[in-house]
Amino acid sequence: MEQLESTQSSEETDKALYSKLKRNVRKGLKGLDNFLGFFPIQRVVIPYLLQGLEGREDSIYSSDICISVPTGEGKTLCYVIPIANYLYTRSYPTLTALIIVPTRELANQVGQVFALFTKSTRDKLPIKTLILTGQQPFNNETKQLKSIRPDILVTTPGRLSEHYHHLLNETPRNNDAQKI
Repeated sequence: MEQLESTQSSEETDKALYSKLKRNVRKGLKGLDNFLGFFPIQRVVIPYLLQGLEGREDSIYSSDICISVPTGEGKTLCYVIPIANYLYTRSYPTLTALIIVPTRELANQVGQVFALFTKSTRDKLPIKTLILTGQQPFNNETKQLKSIRPDILVTTPGRLSEHYHHLLNETPRNNDAQKI
């Protein structure tokens, strides 16, 4: 992605970005402690991903991106905000986002951030997030995976692999493995 240069001030850019967000996502921003505005990386990445989610699959904006900024400079919100914003426009619930992080602690942290942006009691299609990290017995996680049918799944690579292999080893009639 090309470096973007802008003549707009940070405040103007933040207002423009804020106006593109759904009501519940804006509420999530208000629920963040000490949120004073978007980090520079967020001012570039969030609009880029929002444009990709609004466009066609073959759009240049629907490709993967890789960002690198120091800890605490907003990487998590770079994907949480566009995903939550998109899910508030969906017409039926389905697994939409698979977030794979390296540690249990980070998975729990990401799950908490998603909770801030997806807690809405009035929507006809609530956004469901499930965290699979091995902190619960495997059978409990399997039951949750089947009953909750999450829109967002946050997991570690090892736990995802365990669940995938478990589904593959279930009866051949079970098509759940193909849905993941």
